[in-house]
Amino acid sequence: MERIEKQMQFILEIDKEKQIKRKTLQSNGKDFEDDAQHAWHMAIMTLLLSEYSNEKIDVLKTIVSTHLITPRKFQVL
Repeated sequence: MERIEKQMQFILEIDKEKQIKRKTLQSNGKDFEDDAQHAWHMAIMTLLLSEYSNEKIDVLKTIVSTHLITPRKFQVL
């Protein structure tokens, strides 16, 4: 399988996160966020707030390993 095919397969797989509902209410207090929304918010907060960390962190590594890629059948492309 070529790299672009693997990347497209990965994109389709992570799109499934939108179907995973969490128990956390959105800021409007009415709707529950899905897993993709949660990951997006965590990534943005990591970018914005990393300067206040007590230790230097690798922002890209933190976003990718913690928030955007769940351990599934995919290897890092």
